Amino acid sequence: GRLTGVECLAMELGEYDDTGRRRPIPIPGSEFSIPLDNLILAVGEEPDPTCLPPEHGLEVSRRKTIVTDPETLATGQPGIFAAGDAVTGPSTIADSIASGKLAATSIHKFLRGEPLVREYSTTPPSPHVEPVHRTEEDMEMRRYAMPCAPAAERVRNFDVVELGLSEETALKEARRCLRCDMR
Repeated sequence: GRLTGVECLAMELGEYDDTGRRRPIPIPGSEFSIPLDNLILAVGEEPDPTCLPPEHGLEVSRRKTIVTDPETLATGQPGIFAAGDAVTGPSTIADSIASGKLAATSIHKFLRGEPLVREYSTTPPSPHVEPVHRTEEDMEMRRYAMPCAPAAERVRNFDVVELGLSEETALKEARRCLRCDMR
């Protein structure tokens, strides 16, 4: 009744399937165990539409993603929008953030009674700023190493590893970082 480890099996890539991806195939005799007393399960990347109420009325694709208008992220139900992995399936954090921003813009327009039309615009380049004169102190700038708990201590717990910078060091590091023009 107590976790003692996890059993693993090495895999290799097999033939391509009908989705164009190579299927993992177990390697016989490659079983091994990793002793554990704690295990943290990661959240899966596949959307789970079963969390929606039965009467949700949203269109769900065969990939279990919510179908939306790609320009506004509006679903087929008025006032309901979806974004991120729930729409695209597994993707990057950057894609999910961009998707969330687009959905937020569409929701804002919806709440104001404006047409849900995506607007495209360019961001003009910022004006050139002359570099600041370098002082002797600027020339000596170095990146500060993050202090960490000793390995002998952290091997037995889940405490924070990176201990953080002092206020004085953090200010110096921020000043150095904001001078990325100095190489």
